[in-house]
Amino acid sequence: MCGKHALASRIVGLLHGEATAFSSRRPRGRAIMRQNAAPVENSPGENRLMRIAVCCLLVCLFSTASARAAQRPPNVLFVMMDNLGKEWFDCYGSREHCTPNTDRLAAGGLRFENCYVTPVCSTTRHLLLTGRYPFRTGWRIHHDAGIYGGGYFDWNREVTFARLLQSAGYATAIAGKWQINDLYKQQDALSRHGFDEHFVWPGAKGADGVVQSRYWDPVILHNGRPVETAGKFGPDLFTDFAIDFMKRRREQPFLMYYPMALTHGFAYKQPVTTTPHSRNADAPEHEQFAGRVKYADYLVGRLIAALDELGLRDNTIVFVTTDNGTESSIAAVTKTGEVPGGLYQMSEPGINVPFVVNCPRLIPGGRVVALTD
Repeated sequence: MCGKHALASRIVGLLHGEATAFSSRRPRGRAIMRQNAAPVENSPGENRLMRIAVCCLLVCLFSTASARAAQRPPNVLFVMMDNLGKEWFDCYGSREHCTPNTDRLAAGGLRFENCYVTPVCSTTRHLLLTGRYPFRTGWRIHHDAGIYGGGYFDWNREVTFARLLQSAGYATAIAGKWQINDLYKQQDALSRHGFDEHFVWPGAKGADGVVQSRYWDPVILHNGRPVETAGKFGPDLFTDFAIDFMKRRREQPFLMYYPMALTHGFAYKQPVTTTPHSRNADAPEHEQFAGRVKYADYLVGRLIAALDELGLRDNTIVFVTTDNGTESSIAAVTKTGEVPGGLYQMSEPGINVPFVVNCPRLIPGGRVVALTD
């Protein structure tokens, strides 16, 4: 058996076995997002494989470098930007010129022309982490657990891809935005969901009723404990943690899941943010949003540079995607004209997002696949 198929076989065998074991323990019945959620029955024969596992399998099967494949399983770096449509990525036809690092990943790897998600963040995050559609899980509407209280992402009912990779010997971590558990009341939630380490914005209201900052002077919990962040920019701190984690865990396979805070701009009385590279708070909305996109892409570049420096680049599968479309008040110029954002809308700009996969050792460059979801 050639190297790529042997690796694919190991991934399939491992993940299918784990999914079967977990699904046999998963309770059936009512959804957990809200107290009055409609009953949801799990099909006994439903395929529980995580979407991330399927992507990893595809990467292995597409490889043309099987004879030189690394002996250990590949690392995984999964980056998901927040509230950003494909109309802002040059590799998808944008004329805004904000994403050079992501565009290089697309040119040197695999780009999915169409990737369908839900038009709002928490439902997409739940879908991604479990590999199950909302009609299966019952998580069908937007719900910030830390803000609204009530329902939450139940580790007794659902299994994340992090838990599967953790059970396979991966070191696992998350940095950035979680949103679907109240991390003050459920301090062990991220550990139960399969993350060895976590460095996250809890996404909850402060005593003044305003959602705590994720950007300047952010509120961040490191393995459940608050950290000092005065004068600092949250996305920089999340990226610093991600790089440090990859450095410390470089001797074993790792999963670094990075759901970014950027490029989210408004919500719950929070002002639109500036970045360290664009500090003009009085700039027009389009200019400020472009600055956030550029900074998110700059952070992707930092992560890739760190992988190069650590000698891990060739054996790390890098995913870059977003959770849904851009805020509807913001439009981008593309090769086909101006495209308004589609956040909260069941429209192409709202649900069809970028999806790029790159790994120099395993993925031939310049490939385009029509569809994933």
